[in-house]
This record gives sequence, C-alpha cells and structure tokens, in this order.
Amino acid sequence: MKNKAIHNVLLTLLAIIFTVALTFATLYAPWLFNKIIRENFEVPDIHPVIEPELIEQFMNSNHVRLIGGLSLAIIVILIAVGFITEKRGLTSLGAIAFFLPTFGYFAVYMFFLAGLGILRVLWLPFWGGLMKLGDIAMIPYMIVVYPFALLRLDVRSYVAYLAIGLGLLVFLLGMLAWFYSKLQRKGTVDIWLYRFSRHPQYLGWILWSYGLMLLAAQAPIPLGGENPGASLPWLISSLIIVCVALGEEIKMSRERGEEFEAYRAGAPFMLPLPGFVSKGIKAPMRFFLKKNRPENRKELLITFAIYAVILVMLSLPFLLLNFPSRGWMDWPSYTRYRQPRPTPPQENWLSLEACASLCSAEGYTDAVCLWPSEKEAEMVDVAPCVIEASEHCGDPDQCRCFCILGMDVPEGALSVTDLLADPVYDSPIVVYGRVRAMGELDCPCFELISGGEDEALEIWYDAMIEKDDTRRPAVSVEGIDNDHWVLVSGELRPEDGTSTGRTFWSSSIEILE
Repeated sequence: MKNKAIHNVLLTLLAIIFTVALTFATLYAPWLFNKIIRENFEVPDIHPVIEPELIEQFMNSNHVRLIGGLSLAIIVILIAVGFITEKRGLTSLGAIAFFLPTFGYFAVYMFFLAGLGILRVLWLPFWGGLMKLGDIAMIPYMIVVYPFALLRLDVRSYVAYLAIGLGLLVFLLGMLAWFYSKLQRKGTVDIWLYRFSRHPQYLGWILWSYGLMLLAAQAPIPLGGENPGASLPWLISSLIIVCVALGEEIKMSRERGEEFEAYRAGAPFMLPLPGFVSKGIKAPMRFFLKKNRPENRKELLITFAIYAVILVMLSLPFLLLNFPSRGWMDWPSYTRYRQPRPTPPQENWLSLEACASLCSAEGYTDAVCLWPSEKEAEMVDVAPCVIEASEHCGDPDQCRCFCILGMDVPEGALSVTDLLADPVYDSPIVVYGRVRAMGELDCPCFELISGGEDEALEIWYDAMIEKDDTRRPAVSVEGIDNDHWVLVSGELRPEDGTSTGRTFWSSSIEILE
C-alpha cells in the first residue's frame, strides 16, 4: 500500500512538472512561430482604416477568401467523415484544426492576417461580429472576474493562465491513468481521475482551449486592428469534442456491456455537477430524443445540432447589444471602480478650503484662488473659486482654483487638460502629469492625468508600430510607478477608427523632481 501511494505521488509530481513545461510552451511557441514568420516572410501589416484598398487588393490577388473557404470545407468534411466512419481521431483532429487559428491572436498586427494571424484565414466566412455568437461561453469568466473588479483587482489574465494550466494537468493525469490501466489490462479505465470524470483527457482539452480563448479575447488591439474574440470557434470545437466522447460511450456500451454501464452509473460524464444542473443540461436531449443520451451516429449529429443552436441563440444578445462595446480586452473597465475624487461643497464654485482639499487629493502640493490672468506654468486650472468677503475673488467665476505642482515644469510643457482642450496631432509635444493605471491596462501603456481625473492621456511606451510596419523604439519606464509625476515627450495620435484621439506615443519619460 505504501509503495502504491509513493508511486501515485511520483506520477502526480511528474504530471505537474510536465504541466508547467507545456503551459510555458503554450504561451511561448506562438511567439516563436510568429517571429520565424516575421523574419522569413513578408508580413503585409496593412492599416485597415487608412488603407482598405490595399487589403482588398491583397485578398483578391492571393485568392485569400477562396483559400479560407476551401480550408474550412476540408475541416468540415474531416469532422463529418470521422463521425460517419466512427474514426474518433479524424473528428478530434478536425475540431483541433478548427480552433487552431486562435493562436493568431498572439501576433499583434494591424492587419488580422499578418504573421501568425494568417491562420485566421480559416475563419474568414464568419470573421467579425459573427464571432460573438459563442460569447455565452464567457459567462463563467464574467462571474469569476467581476467581483475582483469591484475590489479594483485585475485577475483576467490569471484566470486564463489557470484554465490553461489546469487543463493540461487534468489531461496529463488522465493519460497517466489510461496508460497504467492498459498496462494492467483493464477493459474499462476506472481509476484515479476516471472516478471523477469519464473523459478527463477531453475535459483537459476543453479547459486548456478555454484558457487560450480567454487570452485571445484579452489580446490588445493594435492601431487600426480588431479583436472579435474566438468564442464561436471554441464553442463549436468543444461541442464536437463532447460528441466524440459521447460516441466513445456508445462504442464502449456495445463492447463492454454491463461492466461499462456500472462504471457510467457511478462516474460523472465530464466533471461532477449538482443534480439539478445535470438535469438542466440534459433537458433539451430528453425533449427532442426522449432519452438521456444519444445511442447512434444519427442521434449524435442531432445532439450536436440541438446544443449548437441553443448556445448560439443564447449568445445573440452579446451580438445585438454589442456587449462589451470595446471588446473583452476592456471588460470590465477598471477605471470605473476607482475611488471618486472629492466633490466640491457647492455646485458651481469652490471655497479656498475645498480647492486645497481637491488639489491635495489629486496629488498636488498646494492650491490658490487667482484671476485667470495670474496663472503660471506649474499651475493647473480645475474649477471656479470664491473667497468669502474678498473683493479680489468675491464673486463666482471671477477667480479660478489652481492646483500647484510644486515641481520644476519646463517652459512650454502642457498639462493633459490643456493639450486635450486644444489638441495638436503628430507633432513633438511635451506634456506633464501624474501616472495612473500603470500595469493595469492590456497594453504597454499607462494613463497620465493633470488638471482633473476626467481627462486622461494613454501614454504608450512600447508596441508603437507605424502603418508602414516601422516600430518606434521602446521607452524605459523603470522606476516609474503610479502617482509619480512625470514629463513625457512624444506625439499625440489622431483618431483613426481605433484611437480615441487620446493616444500619446512617447519618445522619453522623465520623473519630475
């Protein structure tokens, strides 16, 4: 008994080691392949908004739509042949191939087919809004992530990594149990993980691919690019895998009879679920097939069609309501859950005390009420100001509340509010402000504020790629953290379909002393 326990522990540790290695490979391999493609092939990184005619020319001259349609047709045929001939390997291969273009999201280009993104040629027939017809699959993710967002904790990427690692671990433990049982010449595998799931390998694949789907949804959208996610391909490929598992059970029931039926009665299909949840999942099958599970190939195809239609219909609200409006990479928006700044005691003006309190809360060192003409370079205008019994600032709108930075701001440097009030695009500008959301955004960028929290610039310090594929040098942000006051040189980028006109590409970032 002791030797058996040691044996089980060693196998589990081995599975964990392989899980860590495969998780790393899952995340590193796409980057490596994309690098190889970029270095050895011409990458047509075309700007979709500025150069739509070049995209159309590329699509037509290279017969991209035809290639995509034929590739999809081949995979559909492969899956169908696998079902008809009961060759589960063919069906599983087709399901994996259909999901494979998800790795294209690891290539950050403006043109969605550039680099490793060329894999997404397979999805061209439904690329765009139709990709959201699987977004019902995001509900578990939303339930997990949203409570943390209320606490201003961003766990989105961690949830994705956890799903990938957990899926690989379940898959490996299932494989070890299967190999061990075959060595023991057991007909029906019913040990270790198989006591809690009749199909741990398939469950592992579904979890692993779910994590990848989440990472794809969270991938930053490059300038002019788009990210409709990969929920529909994941939903369809997972349904196919579930049907493959059901097909295996039809065969096992035919070959093993009572032995398998006894095992099936005591072990869950994929994972342990409460009875009412399990009954709810089986309800459509009982309604249409008048039974709890399909018993032949025809019923398998009907089962796939039933659940595919139901899940797509449940996903329709995401498409019709365009939720989330800026994509899953921006949901939930963590800036919504920041502590609100102190509000003025009056609707239209601030007392000197309220002016000082407001400026202090926003990180400034001092505050004054002055005539607008008395404003100096290091002062930021935030609101009207009134000083009681004062001839100088006794009436509303006579004076303004100015926050004083208390640092050396070079002449000509602009506050964020001043720049956005009179924006100058694609020209060298120096702007100063307080760092916010460093390390919290799904991009190599942070927010810069000065003159009020309602106005913010998005300061990019890496991944600044021009439409001709020229990459601007990255800027170091070492030692810079939230609430630091910094001086940023660079250019304000104009609106172009993806930029809101608040995107600022930096060429240098210095901490103000």
